Amino acid sequence: MARHMAWTGIAPAALFAAAQSGWRGRATGRFVLALVLAVALHTLWDSQSSLIGTAVVALVSLVALGWTVHRIARGTGPSGRRGRAAVR
Repeated sequence: MARHMAWTGIAPAALFAAAQSGWRGRATGRFVLALVLAVALHTLWDSQSSLIGTAVVALVSLVALGWTVHRIARGTGPSGRRGRAAVR
């Protein structure tokens, strides 16, 4: 369950940031990378047959989500804005 939260948290954050930027510049590239990451993690999850492999994919997914949330909370996240005013 946590892995789906991670995948569906990372991709929409990048999607909204790209839309907010008017689909220009780095935000669009970040969206494409986030989408590729989400698809790759989901594919890796579905292809796992061992508990260790499953745990590794889950851990990587949660770390990626944590990193994304941390960047957003600091105001340097996908929206590209800085400072506390960026977080509402």
